Amino acid sequence: MQTTLARHCARFLSRPLLALILSATASALATAATAPHEEITLENGMRVLLLPHPGSGMIASNVFVGAGSTREEARFAGSSHFLEHVLFNGTTHRTQEELYAAADRIGAYNNATTRQEYTHYMMVAPAERLADALDIQADMLLHSTLPNEKFEKERGIVLEELSKDKDDPNYQLQRSLDNLLYGEGSNFARPVLGTEETIRDLPRASVEEYYKRQYVPSNMRLILMGDFERDAALEIVRQKFLVEPDHGRASDTPQSAPACVLAAPDHGRSQRIDAPNTVVELVVALHASSPEDEALLSLLAHIAGGTKSGRLERALNASPEVPHNEASASVIYRQGQRQMVLQTRLSADGSPLEAARRMITTVRSLTDIKKGELTAARTTLLSQEVSQIEKLHYYALFQGDRLWHMAEGYTPRFLATIEATDTQTLAEAATRFLADAQLQVVAGGPGVETGNVALGELEPSPDQVKALQSSGSETAPDIQRRRPSALASDEAPAVLQLDNGLTVIHAAAASTRMFAIHLLVKDRSLREPDTMRGIADLLHRSFPSVIREKDGGPSRLDHAGGTLKVADSQWIPYDDYYTTPLYSFVRLECIDEYYEEALSLLARMLTGPYDDEAALEDARSELLSAIERAGSRPGNRTRARLNELVFGDNPRSRSVTGSEETLSLVTTQNINDFSREYLSPDNLVLAIVGNVPRDEAVASLKKTLGQLRRAPSTGSVVGSLPPPLTEVSTREEIEGGGNQSSLRMARIMELAPEDRWALLVAARIASNHMQQDLRETRGLAYSLGISAALYGNRAAVFASMGTRPENLEEAEAGMQSYLAGGKLDVTADEIETAVNKHLSRMRMRRITSMGQAFTLCRDYFLRGGIDYTQREAEGLAAVTREDVHRAAARYLSDAPTITVIAR
Repeated sequence: MQTTLARHCARFLSRPLLALILSATASALATAATAPHEEITLENGMRVLLLPHPGSGMIASNVFVGAGSTREEARFAGSSHFLEHVLFNGTTHRTQEELYAAADRIGAYNNATTRQEYTHYMMVAPAERLADALDIQADMLLHSTLPNEKFEKERGIVLEELSKDKDDPNYQLQRSLDNLLYGEGSNFARPVLGTEETIRDLPRASVEEYYKRQYVPSNMRLILMGDFERDAALEIVRQKFLVEPDHGRASDTPQSAPACVLAAPDHGRSQRIDAPNTVVELVVALHASSPEDEALLSLLAHIAGGTKSGRLERALNASPEVPHNEASASVIYRQGQRQMVLQTRLSADGSPLEAARRMITTVRSLTDIKKGELTAARTTLLSQEVSQIEKLHYYALFQGDRLWHMAEGYTPRFLATIEATDTQTLAEAATRFLADAQLQVVAGGPGVETGNVALGELEPSPDQVKALQSSGSETAPDIQRRRPSALASDEAPAVLQLDNGLTVIHAAAASTRMFAIHLLVKDRSLREPDTMRGIADLLHRSFPSVIREKDGGPSRLDHAGGTLKVADSQWIPYDDYYTTPLYSFVRLECIDEYYEEALSLLARMLTGPYDDEAALEDARSELLSAIERAGSRPGNRTRARLNELVFGDNPRSRSVTGSEETLSLVTTQNINDFSREYLSPDNLVLAIVGNVPRDEAVASLKKTLGQLRRAPSTGSVVGSLPPPLTEVSTREEIEGGGNQSSLRMARIMELAPEDRWALLVAARIASNHMQQDLRETRGLAYSLGISAALYGNRAAVFASMGTRPENLEEAEAGMQSYLAGGKLDVTADEIETAVNKHLSRMRMRRITSMGQAFTLCRDYFLRGGIDYTQREAEGLAAVTREDVHRAAARYLSDAPTITVIAR
């Protein structure tokens, strides 16, 4: 509710753009990292799942309520999501302001997201504040008053959210695909947010009735994760959630969940839609009601399309008629149905009919599985668990559908099947599943004609199916698999230097079995030739081709269960968090017993050669698509233009994706030439975090990355430059083209040393004040905020907001008043709250091994050392009211400001 990240991730990740992420804690791989889970049903019917993760220092309480868009009346569409908003507005014990203040005071992240079959409330907080966090969460869910005076304000905010989504062509495309798949007006095609008409007319009485009926403990499930002691945590859960809700009606029966039904089984339905890409989906709907069946289905989905070497990619690549950007397969959990969903995004000239035929070929081929494919799928799925269990702040968000639908005792049986299945059992399961499965294809985008086709016309020939089956790998490569020695004690982060100039940061802890590698490449934009902007991104996207198997089967990385990320995905909202012109990155993680293989594969990627023309064209296509998508949204355009005006010639002003013109000039030869200096060891910072002792890690590093050759220095790059001061106010309006306007302001000023930490606190408090005024009181925006960034002896203050065009004048004046007021009345409680919230976010971003590795790299390169986090915590804790008042007077005053507006 307080941020948009969870809601947007949940909305998009429900589709098969991501491979299936499995949940469990009892596998052979996971037991060393996590304690066993436990499922309990309280006396009031509330189901509780305990998932301990010792040592994380954080807890996550996720409450799922059986209140989603499928349970609404059509005329009240959007009620579940609207209610999610209203529950943040006050209870019988706390006002809205007190709810927000209580969560902020303990440094908690309090958010929610509404899905088709449930609403998910998440509370992430420091472990020592478990009781406080559950008290706030239970209060919201069981004792909300749905205050009249806040109802209309929330109506305006939801209308802003709807307006924002209208500007996202991919959201509109997904809405159209849902209508094709389930039938327009059906439960599962109903928009989660509702429509402008239903929200404008939504009566409070109907929302209150819905709340009283659905928000009862017997219709809830709580998943508690993190650093807690079992008995004490369970007692707190009982104290907070065992009470009956204030609104009564606990004896009423909640509205039951409708079964999921496909609209046109055995048919393909298509619709021409104005969108950046054409998307084709094949849905295989079947009844897999047992944990064993769902484990088998998960293995099949991974073999079908869980990786770039999966059968779907091989089937598509075998046809010149289906050039595509992405392809994937995943399992979707629905009431009364499980779906294996194959999806691809076609390039402009791709054939949707041929793509559908190739997808059907992929599914038909699953009746014959090769040993190498199964080995890779099993290792990957079990390895993902070790990684995912670290992500307690996202775990339930990503895995919500499965967590909501799984029965008690599910996980051990699910994992046992993953580990024990052989190729014959899996092939027999595929034959059994397909015997009574329903298949339906939907396609939407600019490259399709609206129509209907019988899938019988798209059935592949036996030869096509056999050819795909025979391409699978019968054997697995001989990969070194060795557990590191047990740690005598945890090893704190330390900076090391190899002889070739490579900077290494190492940290080790016995509480994990992950091995996380984060590689930072310095000075991305400074090193790119002006005529080839985006070449660094193209280079990174070429890395996977270097380690790809020639036969197209599972790679060594797949068999090691590794995960590689070389660039952010444009299809995942907020996945540009790590993207910056200042550096580029590679993230590679696996379980500990494959750590030597991971380092070896990284060394191969960094040495090239990058001569795969097809890989370059795929990368170019991905970037051009990203550029087009970014240009379609007002918020992206205002951000890009603001950066140009604020940073001028500083590298921070430059686009990491380049332009159509610069990308078109890049050849494989250019990439190889560029890589020699860009990937020189002295231009790299490598952080490794896991449970590998330092001496063993260094020995392996010397054998792999220690062999990289340093490039002769040209002396042309001198490192990051300080951003320019904002000397003159500038206001610029640019073309909007959407349903929502975007407004951004910024300034860069000299930073006095004594104001460094106080400015961060002042900006956070000013942001809270502005949100309370412009969002919570006036309902002008869905997302808005103020932030500060520190650049040595200079600081930037940024403010942003998305709002409907009719609100723009009032919104601009309101935002300006918070950036130019020069006075910020604060209390000691507000300062404590702002500091705790900031420190909690810092801790949250370091929960995972990869989060720690990223932070160590960034702090070493940009913030003066790996001890920055400690210095920041100490500095923030010392901030006083006088410090905040002084910082506000200096930096949130009537100073030159750059403003960019897209109407």
